[in-house]
Amino acid sequence: MVATIKSFLTAYILGVIGLIVLSWALATFADIDLPGGMGVVPFVIGVQYAANAHVNRGGGAVTGGEAWGAAFGMTLAAMIVSAVLIAIMVAAFGGEALLGPEMAGVFSSGVFAIVLAVVFAFYVLMARFGYGWMVRTALKAKSRGR
Repeated sequence: MVATIKSFLTAYILGVIGLIVLSWALATFADIDLPGGMGVVPFVIGVQYAANAHVNRGGGAVTGGEAWGAAFGMTLAAMIVSAVLIAIMVAAFGGEALLGPEMAGVFSSGVFAIVLAVVFAFYVLMARFGYGWMVRTALKAKSRGR
């Protein structure tokens, strides 16, 4: 599972950096803002890359327990990377400048914890079912010689 999470983190971090650069370039040069939901793209790319890496390492179909473990690990890793990036941005630009004064009350209340738990659960489910499906798809493609 460690190799799966390392594969996921490689693709996830590169995807996040790519999305940051793309978002900055579009906002700066074309005055286009990407929708907030685009943040899920690096996560999905990371899950897909981890599934393909699993098959390329010679792994077979994953059991339910393996898929749940990988999904939890990938989601936890993504949350940690995201928290580190947010901490770096807050340190560099200041919390109020980055998040706005209206967010101060949200972080101090329990609302933030509830939202974070719901998002975490959604990402675990997305990773679990996406990882299992993508491993099966990669195995089928490998058996067909693609």
